[in-house]
Amino acid sequence: MKVFLRNLVLTTILIVFIGLHFKAVAQSSAFSVSVSTVCAGSPVTFVGTPACSSITNSLNIAEIGTTNASLLSTATSNITMEAWIKWNQDASNSASRSIFYNGNTAGTGYGIYLSYVGGLRILAGGTSFINTTATLTPGIWQHVAITNSGGTWYLYLNGVQYSTGSTLVPATPTTGAYVGCNNGGTEKFDGDISNVAFWSVARSASQIQADMQSCSISGSGLVAYWSLNNTNIDGSGNGNTLSLSNTSYTTDVPVMGASYAWDFGDGNTASVGSVTNTYTYMGSYTASLTVTYNGSSTTTTHQITVNPTPTASISGASAACGYVKLTASGGGIYSWTTGSSLNTDTNTISVSSRPVVTVTNSYGCSSTAAQSISITPLTVAGTVSSNQIIVAGSVGVGTTTVTGEQNTSGPSPINLRSSNSIAQSFIPSSSVTFSLTSVIIKVAHIYTAGSFTLKILSGNGTGGTVLSTQSVTISATGLITLNLTTPLSLTSGQAYTLMLSTSGSGYVSCYNSTSNVYANGYLFQNGSAYSNNDLYFQLNYQIPNANWNNLTLSGNTGSILYWQEATNSSFSNPTTISNTTTTIKSALFGNLSANTYFRAVVESGSCGIFNTNTIAIIMDYAWTGAVSTDWSDTRNWSNNAVPTSSNSALIAASLSNEPSLGTDVTLSNITLN
Repeated sequence: MKVFLRNLVLTTILIVFIGLHFKAVAQSSAFSVSVSTVCAGSPVTFVGTPACSSITNSLNIAEIGTTNASLLSTATSNITMEAWIKWNQDASNSASRSIFYNGNTAGTGYGIYLSYVGGLRILAGGTSFINTTATLTPGIWQHVAITNSGGTWYLYLNGVQYSTGSTLVPATPTTGAYVGCNNGGTEKFDGDISNVAFWSVARSASQIQADMQSCSISGSGLVAYWSLNNTNIDGSGNGNTLSLSNTSYTTDVPVMGASYAWDFGDGNTASVGSVTNTYTYMGSYTASLTVTYNGSSTTTTHQITVNPTPTASISGASAACGYVKLTASGGGIYSWTTGSSLNTDTNTISVSSRPVVTVTNSYGCSSTAAQSISITPLTVAGTVSSNQIIVAGSVGVGTTTVTGEQNTSGPSPINLRSSNSIAQSFIPSSSVTFSLTSVIIKVAHIYTAGSFTLKILSGNGTGGTVLSTQSVTISATGLITLNLTTPLSLTSGQAYTLMLSTSGSGYVSCYNSTSNVYANGYLFQNGSAYSNNDLYFQLNYQIPNANWNNLTLSGNTGSILYWQEATNSSFSNPTTISNTTTTIKSALFGNLSANTYFRAVVESGSCGIFNTNTIAIIMDYAWTGAVSTDWSDTRNWSNNAVPTSSNSALIAASLSNEPSLGTDVTLSNITLN
């Protein structure tokens, strides 16, 4: 009877154990899937049920937390570092992330790093990064490890070895150990971390795979182990407590504790609890997970329907004048990021941009295409300010200051001190009477502020006749204006030289250039020419105002190639004016004594060259001769031309300059042909 009862108890215990065992297996073999219907080319996330019931928490760094512990080892070879991590990719942060580091990341030790795009790498402190082809998938738990075996570095992702071939020897580790950050509290990991371990031996691939599935880690050579299961205590027994700051614990934990074998039905497999799979082709697939736990295995399946994904494309020119028409294809619904028709297959782009089109098919699957477009605006000539009527023989009143010759390149300094001198020759190009009023130079350094002498000499060099002398003060850096006491009249086309010298009280350096931008002169130092150098200088001229007003172009699109001047409105024989600004300064042309016509020539890229409207500067001639009975004498008309169907003429409002007629004119009849 006692034997029977003993056997009955043992049988009952065994039945209970088996029941519990299969309950755990069944629970472990279940898995969740992110979607049951997916578009081809889109990843599907599969997550098995953790078998480690003892692991209920993990550490969340979230880009804000920091950790630190004492230095784990000063060894530079034969070590292993490993951890479970879940990376939450932050596209806005392009910094590298530290996962686990032993030493000072500024120059000693080693550790596991993550690039901002997910590439796993090893940092050998004091040497460089060791890159690998292993890449993390955001949003799922994955196991990472590095080893140094006999001086050679290896990296493991989910138990798969990636050989680096690197034998870089890091500087001896110093400072401390850090999980999810570096020794400076930066390069923080964005995500969760669990089961972190450091070994003083190089673990084999099979050992790392076993560590990956263990609910806790132990063994010979284990220096530190942090489960981070709601605790910062070192589970190795070596007392390497991990200090935490601004971190938190989360119930999101890695899937481990059993052997996981995935078959996604498309030929792809995996052996880690959390994984993504991308189905390339449409169809129906059976995904299965086989979990082996305590020697027993169970399998769970799930159907995945994969719908076709359209192939988006864009056709059309990538560059055009004004606009370009693009046509998208590949689906039934279209959505553009920019353009005139955002929800159709055809779209007009009128500005330089990179339009992206999203193409969607009847299954709701989408893909995108993009094309960089360069649009050159159509040339718009614009409008030149209105016609002018001026009195023939009149002259302008007052003066205008204009910028003359200049060289604004640099910034190599040239010294001016003691009894030294620097000089720059130039050739004025103005076509009218003008006077030099000031010289602008650029000062790089002030060693000793003081008084200097500015001279203007005739000819090219410092041996010419002194035309002007004045004392100037240089006491600040930057652009310095040196005013002449009395404006100096210069002659166009003749060479002159400006010279700065000091008697010894001042010591400065001025900018000069070796690019020889100003071709009509040379730089001299102490009388010797530097043929490849030019002083940084600008000349300001005073020019008498003309008897007409400046012309201004407005409303143009494109660049001004040049202006044109002519003696007739048809521009049959125009003179080119080398001016690319929107203003023609009348002072630079002087007084006009005959009818003159102006226009600008505008071009926008390669989108056409167009002339602006024609502006006429018309002479208002006084009647000084006998009046012809039929007014065929062209001198009697203000524009010096007989009226025709295409040529207008003006009878002056005032005829006071004609003695025989006086200020009032009585006309009996005017006949216009």
